[in-house]
Amino acid sequence: MKKSFKLGELRILAVLFLLLLAPAGSRLEATLNLRFKDIGVVLARDLEGGPHKLLLRFTPEFTKSYLGEKEQKTYSIPETMFDPSLLLSPYVFLLGVLFRHQAFNASSLTSLYHLDNLDVHPGERELLLLLREDLNNTFIFRRAIETFIGYQISANERITSSIIAAWIQRIREILGFEYPTIAYNLRYNATNAFD
Repeated sequence: MKKSFKLGELRILAVLFLLLLAPAGSRLEATLNLRFKDIGVVLARDLEGGPHKLLLRFTPEFTKSYLGEKEQKTYSIPETMFDPSLLLSPYVFLLGVLFRHQAFNASSLTSLYHLDNLDVHPGERELLLLLREDLNNTFIFRRAIETFIGYQISANERITSSIIAAWIQRIREILGFEYPTIAYNLRYNATNAFD
């Protein structure tokens, strides 16, 4: 059994989506609606004198509002660069997307190597790495569109919840999970454990 994507970047987006569901509380639409302006990248000084830490934060803007407007929550993605779980780190996938789209305001930041060479100003605790303003309203999770020369990521056409649900269902089949897998499983499991 296989799952193929029309474009390799969609594979990365599918994994990133699944990894971001947990910190976002399994809010499917809020995660799909993430835009580049919702992502924060900070280089923080290590208080113990070690190498600086790279912090990634995201603030979903589109959450439920039927009970009134809610305060936006910012979620941090911990750095796991030297952890054996690096393969399943949203950190790696999100940085990959940022580098792929040259999203940093400083055009010289094109790889992790360039980030490692940055330094926090003396007397400061962190250095905010701004993203390009022209990407502010661009969705992170965009769908592939067919062109005359193949497929490419659309300028700003978001992946729909039905597309992502079909991907999750197919991944469940490939992995051989006995029970149905849906995007809200993390929320349901957390609630059941709470009870």
